[in-house]
Amino acid sequence: MKRTEEKISSSEIYKIEPFLTIKEISNLFSNKFTIEILQYLNHDPMRYKELKKLLNCDDDNTLSRRLRDLKKYNLINNLPIYLNKGKIYEYSLTEKGLELINFFKIFIQDKGGK
Repeated sequence: MKRTEEKISSSEIYKIEPFLTIKEISNLFSNKFTIEILQYLNHDPMRYKELKKLLNCDDDNTLSRRLRDLKKYNLINNLPIYLNKGKIYEYSLTEKGLELINFFKIFIQDKGGK
């Protein structure tokens, strides 16, 4: 059977775009430390060094990338704190990050009910 090529219309491409974003988010959550960072920040805002210690993360680049990615998707924010030594940042969940954590909690609770 001969295969014919068909053009994809712009309306069909529009339908695909949200799924590309879901795949992108899925990739974000599969990265090391992403879920753990969200869990820790769900309890209290934290500084970089606190997160690094809790995560037992030896690689500054990895942690910096995860924080940058989470900020990119507006799941966390960083607020400057001014000390005598200078400026440091404290990370916390955004409203969107809190909603995501609540979604995970509901999803986990529903899983147990079958």
